[in-house]
Amino acid sequence: MTELTTGRVLQENKYKIEDVLGQGGFGITYLAEQTMLGRKVAIKEFFMKEYCERDESTSHVSIPSTGSQEIVKRYQEKFLKEARNIAKLKHQHIVRIMDVFEENGTAYYVMEYMEGGSLSDKVRNNKALSEEKATRYILQLAEAVDYIHKKRINHLDIKPSNVLLDENDNVVLIDFGLSKQYDTGGIQTSNTPVGISEGYAPMEQYKQGGVSEFSPEADIYALGATYFKLLTGINPPSASDIYEDGVPVDILRSKDVNENIINAICKAMEPKKKDRYHSISDFIETITFDDKEPETEIIVISAVKEKEKEKVKVKEKEQEQKKEKKKYKFEIKYLLWIIFPSIILISILLYNGCNHKSSQLVESADSMGIWTDSMYYKSSLGTGIYRGYIDEKGMPDGNGSLIFNDGRKYSGSFVHGEMEGDSVIFMYDNGDEFRGKFYKNEFKMGRYTIKSDGSYFYGTFKNGQPDKGKWYTKNGKIIP
Repeated sequence: MTELTTGRVLQENKYKIEDVLGQGGFGITYLAEQTMLGRKVAIKEFFMKEYCERDESTSHVSIPSTGSQEIVKRYQEKFLKEARNIAKLKHQHIVRIMDVFEENGTAYYVMEYMEGGSLSDKVRNNKALSEEKATRYILQLAEAVDYIHKKRINHLDIKPSNVLLDENDNVVLIDFGLSKQYDTGGIQTSNTPVGISEGYAPMEQYKQGGVSEFSPEADIYALGATYFKLLTGINPPSASDIYEDGVPVDILRSKDVNENIINAICKAMEPKKKDRYHSISDFIETITFDDKEPETEIIVISAVKEKEKEKVKVKEKEQEQKKEKKKYKFEIKYLLWIIFPSIILISILLYNGCNHKSSQLVESADSMGIWTDSMYYKSSLGTGIYRGYIDEKGMPDGNGSLIFNDGRKYSGSFVHGEMEGDSVIFMYDNGDEFRGKFYKNEFKMGRYTIKSDGSYFYGTFKNGQPDKGKWYTKNGKIIP
């Protein structure tokens, strides 16, 4: 027997094993229940199937060969280091580590469980995704990869099976077992083994020392290969085949894939590292910009769409005028709402050891932030009631929602008081909706839908207006 049996408990009944989700050469991933909270979690167990054995009655893991014990010990230490490294990453498209522990002679880490399956499941049996859906997934994945690159980490195992989907159909990058950390000089500081996923690994990953220096281009290659898989449903060719014959663009064209995207995939998957994109931002810019259509066309269409939103702007102006008349009353009220959470925060810090709970503010064990159920908050987009996490200064920080006085609503993440996140929702009181990336209180990239006719814009935004992208009908046809 290699895996834990259904019903086995870990950490004195804290976790109960329900099923096996997958197994590789270095570990087994289980579906489990966190019993006290009654929620599903995923637990990864360190288990090198080539060297390890398990006692059926006790579940204890042992290494029969004394010569292999040092090898297993070294890799177990790397397994725990992987968990600690992932735990330091805070991005909504990267898996969140909830717990780490040692038991049964081996090690485990606990992750949030994703119920939406993986991108690999989406394209099973050669099923291709629409260009819009595939691009949405790739842009979210690119944001996660860009985040780790800024921390000088290479993932080195990006592929559809390592990208899960949450309940809102947003991507979550997992499995950092082959990732490498690099210092400021670009030299690796970790010695994880170099793995190869055929079709997703570039030529340099096959060479000894090929990724010993920080190389965003390796992950960019895998990102392009993943894009190819989503758009075609077909496994990408191996790096050697790409070197000989290039990317099979005819397959992409047969799926009516935009030439801009085809060019982006080809450049991302160039055999030579020097010929690829050198940053994620360059890759993103290519797939969100169509140089065949002048920007003036987008502006004209946008102007037509703006007519329907004129009433909303007038209403917002009237609301601002009313609020000006009540300026002094509001400032006093706002000041009280800022002071109040600060007092509560200080109380929590002073009585950290007490098991104190409040219906208004509670400390979260997972985020180590402070939760507020109701707080007035003023942003550059207007004033309203905020509900969510706040930082030590009483500013929104983490997941939350802001309902504006005029009926608009923002749901997503905040960073030190500003609306900022990769998968947010912004709704107007007339039903128009934006879904995508927010940065410093502005639309940046995503989809803006007009409720009245179902048409939508998909692309990048500038100063809150559509910038580079296309308008579509509600049926997904491009508006000429």
